[in-house]
Amino acid sequence: DMLEIVPRLDRAVAAVKLAVKNGELTEAEIDAKCRKIIAIKIWLGLFKDRMIQPENLSQTLKSPRFMLTSRLLHEKSLTVLKNEQNLLPLSRPDTLKAASLIIGSAQPAPFQSMLGNYSDIDHFQIGKTPTESEVNALIDQLKPYNLLIVGLSGMSMYPAKRFGITDQQISILQKLGELS
Repeated sequence: DMLEIVPRLDRAVAAVKLAVKNGELTEAEIDAKCRKIIAIKIWLGLFKDRMIQPENLSQTLKSPRFMLTSRLLHEKSLTVLKNEQNLLPLSRPDTLKAASLIIGSAQPAPFQSMLGNYSDIDHFQIGKTPTESEVNALIDQLKPYNLLIVGLSGMSMYPAKRFGITDQQISILQKLGELS
């Protein structure tokens, strides 16, 4: 399962199969590598039953000892793809024509509601697998804006499935990058 850290699991599996077929890698070598990973997991205690007790779980996670971790997770989950012309932090929001976009949901996202508390901002949404015409219409709608804040919805934690990010979502992000 260590292959899950590769962005394209299908390509990694194909490469391993090809290496076995070409004699560059033997099944015995694969078995030895797997035994090593399993031994490390056993040594780390990853196979021990560590059930979470649901009683008071919410209160436990809100306790001071977890608050720093929570704050750090939130800070690390925000990603700025482009900060051309040093827009961040926003020093003159009154000079910006701002829009927010949630990709992967046809419904407004909570982060979009929060943005409205800080500035006058127009909100847009587009589903997880939009058609090309829907994408083009969205791009046309976003052209007048000089600030765009984008969020992705419906992602997963599995790298093997590209974190749930579809080809259409990647295409939208690429097209948005070309707007500036």
